[in-house]
Amino acid sequence: MQLPLACKGRKVGLCKSMDVAQKVYWLAAAMLYDPVRHEADLWNYIGSSWVRANHLSGFLGENLGGVNDQFSLSAETIGRLIEMLSPHAELDWPSGGGVVTGAMHLGDHIRALVTLSGGMATEDSAEEIERLLALPTLEKMKLRRGKRSQSVAVETT
Repeated sequence: MQLPLACKGRKVGLCKSMDVAQKVYWLAAAMLYDPVRHEADLWNYIGSSWVRANHLSGFLGENLGGVNDQFSLSAETIGRLIEMLSPHAELDWPSGGGVVTGAMHLGDHIRALVTLSGGMATEDSAEEIERLLALPTLEKMKLRRGKRSQSVAVETT
């Protein structure tokens, strides 16, 4: 795996000294800059690691709703994040107050990803929503809302 941007023109040892979060952030920045060239690099590095996917979620995190229009996430990236992170998220906040946990914030992020996916008027996003709906591990998700939003977006374009 090659670390784009981070290692360009630098000694290999410097790149090896990056920790997991730094590598994810560099690869995520490269993916946002040039998704065609770098999305596969990012996902090859993340693999099936929940920790690495969580770092990507943190990188996108609170800015997800405000990501510049020129930087878009693919339906596959959104779907993979939903799939990998949802088992660790609290999707329904308890009523009556209390402590807000990291799992609750992660649930908010996943809901934002579902909304983003539902708003994409592409065949790829429709296929990704269908794939997610078929996964037994995501039964607790309310992906039907994303599917309805996606259908409305397709009809209006």
